[in-house]
Amino acid sequence: MLLFDEAHLAQVVDQVIQRRLDPILTALVGRGPERNKPDLLTREQLADVLLVDERTLRRLILEGPVPAPMRLGDRIQRWRRADVDAWLAADGIPASALPPRRRTGSVSANGDRRS
Repeated sequence: MLLFDEAHLAQVVDQVIQRRLDPILTALVGRGPERNKPDLLTREQLADVLLVDERTLRRLILEGPVPAPMRLGDRIQRWRRADVDAWLAADGIPASALPPRRRTGSVSANGDRRS
């Protein structure tokens, strides 16, 4: 004797699968384009966001225009993405804080600069 007919059993199985898959699918789909953006940024990620190299970022951190990082232990620093986004929206990096652009061009065999 069967306790459930096949249609009822299939319905129960579908409900269980759906209940278990919903959190997984939500996590995978995320929040659209924001899903790939971490909430805490490493030094390298922050440099990428600011479009500067890590040496320039180090100088900016020492001079103070960059938002203060969170400290995770003694040696780990992370920047909150929300703080960085708000800072960039407000005024961002002052042009005077960026390094001067190097002049590019080729140099001839005798040492003359060509543009």
